[in-house]
Amino acid sequence: KDEAPWDPTAMRAALEANGEFVSRIARIAALPDRSSMDMPADYLNFFHARPVKLGADILLAKARLAAEAKDEAEALRLVNATLNLASHLDRTETPSLLAVTVGILVDLQTQDAIMTKILPALGKEADLPSWRGAITSRPQYNPDEFARLMRGEWNSALEHFILPIIFSPNY
Repeated sequence: KDEAPWDPTAMRAALEANGEFVSRIARIAALPDRSSMDMPADYLNFFHARPVKLGADILLAKARLAAEAKDEAEALRLVNATLNLASHLDRTETPSLLAVTVGILVDLQTQDAIMTKILPALGKEADLPSWRGAITSRPQYNPDEFARLMRGEWNSALEHFILPIIFSPNY
């Protein structure tokens, strides 16, 4: 990994300087509902993965700062918010393959942060049973989940690629 060295002072300053943006990410990550229903007609079911990854990076940085300050409850809250952010991608009725892939990426990034940064910062005093849900949060993928994913991918492809070609006067 080519990461810059961790500088908690610089991270706190960056988070404070971008407080409104950080608050917006936290509000989105806290939303309990996720759905692809009632999206605007011009919504293409595509998104850029980088903003989601950036949101996860920010929440996990805040969780690490909380862990370093020995505020375990806040660290766990922020980790769970990060996992909830990922679930907004892959826990909808008809997720796309891209959404599920990015959701898995964020989940794996979160698991890595828990094990290599957050729990070590909390030390031996960490209440490990309270972390169990965050550590084991990924759903088990099975044939039913794969079928749901393929239905989502089919719906997206049909609406945005296949039908426009079939009904376009230019083809």
